[in-house]
Amino acid sequence: IFLICILVFVGGALFDFYSRIQQRILELQLDVDAEILLGNDIYMLIWKIIIAVILLCGIIVYYTNKEKKQYMHEIDEKKKSEKELKEKADRDYLTGLFNRRSGEEQVERFLEKEAENSEVCHAFIIMDLDNFKLLNDTFGHQIGDLALKEVADVLYRHFHAEDIIYRLGGDEFAVLMKNIPIHIISKNVQVLLGKILKIYEQKDKAVTLSASIGIALWPAHGEELKELYKKADYALYHVKKKGKASFEIYKEHQEGDI
Repeated sequence: IFLICILVFVGGALFDFYSRIQQRILELQLDVDAEILLGNDIYMLIWKIIIAVILLCGIIVYYTNKEKKQYMHEIDEKKKSEKELKEKADRDYLTGLFNRRSGEEQVERFLEKEAENSEVCHAFIIMDLDNFKLLNDTFGHQIGDLALKEVADVLYRHFHAEDIIYRLGGDEFAVLMKNIPIHIISKNVQVLLGKILKIYEQKDKAVTLSASIGIALWPAHGEELKELYKKADYALYHVKKKGKASFEIYKEHQEGDI
């Protein structure tokens, strides 16, 4: 539309210029000096053409930038959409933590990088909620889902940002605590158990939700996730067997107890 307007503007200026010349020729009916014949009309025409060219350049720049901005906007939207889809694929739908697949992939990648760094200690934790089935049966799945979300929130706030936290499934969670001194692990986990402990009450019914935790240490108990998971699971079983609501770090004798 703007381009058509400019063409009309230039065409009109040329037509106007031509009409004026024709009119002067008819009026004078003689051969005169071009400067006298044209007068200021030639300068006016030149200025009109210059203005038209400037406007045309402005419009071209405007639409070029507009198309570029639109293209960049589409790319940004596409990247945002892809990122959202990836996050949905990597996250547990209920708690917002990483799901099992994504969490295990991250742990495995991290441990592979740490293969040559045996001077540090990482703690792999498996946590199982005590009385969760009773909570579901007593108050329904809505309260059960709420409890899972609350536990996930506790885990998210309790551990460091660099730690890997994910939901294994059901009422089980896993955490890789990175670069943590051995003497700090027990205190850290004991505090966590206190944060998770909660009594759910409705009318005359009450269920206490707590957690049992099994821990395996890298590299002392294994250098791969599969091995750490197995030994943390042994420790968890031992806790459950002794009475729940506690934690244990894997010991060699625990495998023989199963």
